[in-house]
Amino acid sequence: MSNTISATDARAKLYDLLEEVDKLSKRVIITRHGKTKAVLVNADELESLEETLEVLRDKRAMASIAKSMKEIKAGKIIPFENVIAAK
Repeated sequence: MSNTISATDARAKLYDLLEEVDKLSKRVIITRHGKTKAVLVNADELESLEETLEVLRDKRAMASIAKSMKEIKAGKIIPFENVIAAK
């Protein structure tokens, strides 16, 4: 969920926008002359996005995920109960 606001209005309402982004996890799109120039996001959301990008850039991780997805589709899974019982 996002909210669009001009840079001028964002400057005037900065503290309210920070509260909205932090507490409600909303994104605030800041525009200048009608064009998007920046987006305010919750710090936790940004961290999550950065971690996701890190995984997406890791060729070995992506290959492992792709292999796992193929195994799941082929029915090569171990029921959760069996995993717990093996401990």
